[in-house]
Amino acid sequence: FVKNIVSEEFLRQLPGRLAWSALILIVMLPLLKLAWRGYVSPLRFLNRGWEREMSVVLLMVTIVLGSFLVVQWPYIFATVAKETDLSQFGVKTYSEYVKKGFGDLLQVTLLVLGVSWAALLVGKGKMGTSAKWLLKLQTLLGLEFVVFVVSIFRRVWLYQSLHGLTLARLYGLVALIWLAGMMGTMLLRYLRPQIRWVKYEILWTLLVVGVGIVGNLERVVVTRP
Repeated sequence: FVKNIVSEEFLRQLPGRLAWSALILIVMLPLLKLAWRGYVSPLRFLNRGWEREMSVVLLMVTIVLGSFLVVQWPYIFATVAKETDLSQFGVKTYSEYVKKGFGDLLQVTLLVLGVSWAALLVGKGKMGTSAKWLLKLQTLLGLEFVVFVVSIFRRVWLYQSLHGLTLARLYGLVALIWLAGMMGTMLLRYLRPQIRWVKYEILWTLLVVGVGIVGNLERVVVTRP
């Protein structure tokens, strides 16, 4: 890049680059006039007595997720004599089984975390029967989510037992460990609401990323295939 920095192609692109840079500068100039006036949550309307409605939503999600776990239990915790026997569940190999599991986990995570955050905001600082129902339903939904996470750990274990670990599987394990920690802080928000758990979540995220980098996962795959 340094060698070609004054090449004909670069000089030809320069006017266009300068024009875009000037346009972005003009568009963003008003940001210099912004002043911090305190944070007001755009979701503050949820804290206006919607406990009953939120309980209904939570109950529906819990029933749907619970029904899926009951019906799909033989698939989620598949036990087969040989890897090829997975075909009875619509997948061919453990690799495909793991990939599909992570896809399912992403969808469930978005659903559960979205509903959980909404319920947390609705029940914040509230007491009484409605708040207790919210907590009970949240607990049940959290337990169902734990089952999903455990099933993904098991899938990765099944894969590595026959084939070892790949870089993608290792990073998937790191993501699962991080997710387990985030589940813990979500639970602690109910037990210790006065603590700002976002600080600990940032530290946990930095720790997991740091260990993933220092651990040199590429070397692990090469030395222990």
